Amino acid sequence: MFSKNQLPGLTKLNIRLRNNVFYILIVCYAFVQNASSSSSCRIKWGSSLPVWYPLVFNNAGIIYPHRTGNNSDWSLLIEHNGDFNISCTTAGDFHGYNVSDLKVHCHGATHKTIVNKKPVDFSKLGCKKHLQEKLVAVGKCYNQSTSVDILFQAKYKRLPLINICHNENLDDTIFAHHFIEGSALNKFEVSNKRPTFKEGIFYTKITANNAYKQTSQLKQVESLVCSESLAKKYIDKKRSFYFARGHLAPDGDFVHVYEQNATYFYINVSPQWQSINNGNWKALEFAVRTYAKDRNAKLEVWTGGKNVLKLEDVNGNPVEIYLSKEHKGKLVLPVPEILWKVVHDLARNASVAVFMINNPHLTEVPSSLTHCSCVCPQISWVTWDIKNIIKGYTYCCEIDSVKKLLPFLPEIKSGQLLT
Repeated sequence: MFSKNQLPGLTKLNIRLRNNVFYILIVCYAFVQNASSSSSCRIKWGSSLPVWYPLVFNNAGIIYPHRTGNNSDWSLLIEHNGDFNISCTTAGDFHGYNVSDLKVHCHGATHKTIVNKKPVDFSKLGCKKHLQEKLVAVGKCYNQSTSVDILFQAKYKRLPLINICHNENLDDTIFAHHFIEGSALNKFEVSNKRPTFKEGIFYTKITANNAYKQTSQLKQVESLVCSESLAKKYIDKKRSFYFARGHLAPDGDFVHVYEQNATYFYINVSPQWQSINNGNWKALEFAVRTYAKDRNAKLEVWTGGKNVLKLEDVNGNPVEIYLSKEHKGKLVLPVPEILWKVVHDLARNASVAVFMINNPHLTEVPSSLTHCSCVCPQISWVTWDIKNIIKGYTYCCEIDSVKKLLPFLPEIKSGQLLT
């Protein structure tokens, strides 16, 4: 057996190793403790919700629910220190509190919500009334049009929902921009009630609601094509040939009922033939949502109309169709010739532009209305009849091929096709 004097280096090495192991154990323990304390706090969500659901948010924005198990198990995941905010905006105060905004803490170990240092059942934190959105002009956009946010105003924070580029001179919306939170779309907050469309601070020289009435459409088209009988062929309710209020950012793309209700502004619609709005356009909206839900994807979406629809007058001459005119005779609220939607999957960096011809009266689609080599056959979720003119003739484009056609879009890096 060797003595200490014989192997002094080995003994010192053993001591150093033991010290290092002890240090590593301390570091690992501290890491685990820190990870545990900063892990998500989970609030059960879904079957028992506040009657009037509040804004739930932190510095990053609205906190949406997510599936945490099977499809019936939903939770709000509160990250980091467990602090978040809730607000009733301008809808009044919370039940049991005389304030419109509250700070809430979610205790990580117990998953309990705490207000003013007292445990509170989250389902009891409801507002006295439903939330009210605001329409706020925030600057300028394409061609000196007005950039407008449909948003929710908490006490100290604005939470935008939809951004709209609106031409006030023509009462024409160029595009609407919004996001779809695919992982948060759920069965618990689906409203079957359709709110009345609102003009907000726009349409000051006409009444948008009157312009969309079928009797007004018939009278307006008659004045443009100079023939009552021809106008009745164009505007034919039995064939769904009339102009509907076609959502740009549709209510079904949003999670909460208060968000869905906030989509009902006239600046968030475009005149679409009803046969198309309830046909292939509806199929497109549903397909995009299904893509987002099935893949738990967050999608960035732009939607709008392009050019002005032309119909032949009594002499066979093409005339542009507008739904209204100002008292001085100026034509406003144009009907788009082409409808379009650009969809970008942020995680995959995949995108596509989908176009639809807004004219069911065509017998064939002229080449002047198609602006790219169609890639619809490569897209698995485009399952409707893309050649059906009455329901909406459809073609799909790669983003790079439509940048000149849609110059107001931000730069979208060329990734893969959204298949």
